[in-house]
Amino acid sequence: MRTTSGCETKPQNTNKLCKNLFQEERTVENTSETVLIIGAGPAGMMAAIELSRFGILVRLIERTTKPADTSRAVTIQPRTLELFQQRGLAEKLVPKGNKVVAASVYGAGKRVFRLDFEGVDSEYNYELLVSQATTEQVMRDALEQQGVLIERESTLISFAQPERNGDITAVLQHGDGTLEKVACRYMIDCEGIASHAPRLGSNLQAKHSRKITLWVTFTLTAKFLKPT
Repeated sequence: MRTTSGCETKPQNTNKLCKNLFQEERTVENTSETVLIIGAGPAGMMAAIELSRFGILVRLIERTTKPADTSRAVTIQPRTLELFQQRGLAEKLVPKGNKVVAASVYGAGKRVFRLDFEGVDSEYNYELLVSQATTEQVMRDALEQQGVLIERESTLISFAQPERNGDITAVLQHGDGTLEKVACRYMIDCEGIASHAPRLGSNLQAKHSRKITLWVTFTLTAKFLKPT
């Protein structure tokens, strides 16, 4: 059995528990001020970092068993680095990447245009090339220092808000198969396009805009500076 402040844990049959969640009164009596964050990618971790900085209790769950070792993004913009600096992350991340001060785009053997980042009005007047896996590691280290641990192999399987402006009741399934019924004041979904939350909420309707994919093939020439 898992126990959490303000939460009640009862390993039960999944279908029965989810059915009862919408038909029965909540068993959690005390209002939990904890914020439940679904998804421990960059968005989820940044949300947890921000909230914990202000003394707000968070639970950060992630369905995967281990951190990703591949990169879905490799560039960090100057403004993002400025925000990282305010949170003590930039000085740890910048030495791990490569600074791109300019880049040229070519077409048909000729340079189409050149981007010069040195003119950006920022202390970080460059694009930082760094693996997303590296960025996430820096963020995990920051979370650990703030006492926030990622609960892996934990999946949101159902949630409801019986009363408007009341607590949210969520059901989590952990890696060992146990179910946990929790109450939280707020829930933040950071699982992106793969999120199950819009399909799980009893009264939640999600509107998806038309998806347009554009593929561009080009050769990028960049000037790298050695990390200092």
